[in-house]
Amino acid sequence: MGGPNSGPHRTSRLKYESAKRFDVMELRDQARNDHWEDGHVVRLSYPAPHTGRPITAKVEVSFTEQPFGGRRVWWSCPECPARVRYLFGGRPDTGRLYRIACAVCQRILYPCQHEGRVRRCRRQLKKLEVRLGGDPRTMRPPGGLKRCTWGRLAARHLSHRQILANYRRASLRLWMRKHLWPVDPLEAEAILARFGLTKDGDAI
Repeated sequence: MGGPNSGPHRTSRLKYESAKRFDVMELRDQARNDHWEDGHVVRLSYPAPHTGRPITAKVEVSFTEQPFGGRRVWWSCPECPARVRYLFGGRPDTGRLYRIACAVCQRILYPCQHEGRVRRCRRQLKKLEVRLGGDPRTMRPPGGLKRCTWGRLAARHLSHRQILANYRRASLRLWMRKHLWPVDPLEAEAILARFGLTKDGDAI
């Protein structure tokens, strides 16, 4: 049996993936064609989970002038004065009623907030490699990407790899406290690979 606070972390906050999202940009063309003004009211509705009871809210829209012409449309959050692009349907926690409000009022929990440091580093590495076109250690700067931009992204990639390697080396040191380090080089390489490290201590 685990002790207090053991096991996976659970929270009653509203998760991004389970909330009903309303994007004001979907109304941009209608607002332009119908000449909406500040304070125009839009009725939003969605069915509550489990019961299906309709949850409705009357939300005002506002506009800001753009530098090169035109207007940008925003939601005015029903619970606070914020102007936002997205509103979310749900309840901030299990002790409150269902409603429609902005991400701050709804205490939205985004997927990246579930992640630990290692998983976050891996995700950032994948995003950087997509932008760079591969692992920067094994490639030349691609055409069409400024060398200074490539260098900045490559440096960020190296920084995340170092964070990941430091974590894995710490995990290896903890393992070595309980086990004898093998004399066989092949077995030692296999253990390093299991912890995601190379012979030089870099992250794989």
